[in-house]
Amino acid sequence: MVQMVEIPRKLLKRIAETERAFRAFSDELEDFLLAKDPSFLKKIRAARKAHRLGKTRSLQDFLAA
Repeated sequence: MVQMVEIPRKLLKRIAETERAFRAFSDELEDFLLAKDPSFLKKIRAARKAHRLGKTRSLQDFLAA
């Protein structure tokens, strides 16, 4: 048999705030780790160079292909 448990609104609000804070922390941690990853940085530099040299195509062209 399932029993209902009432959770105070204030507690639910705190849970939601904690989840948002954790999501923001997780995003920041991921950014930090990627910024320290040599292979990721190498790929970013190569992509930027290709873009500067005009070796890329627009999203519209990509999706149309």
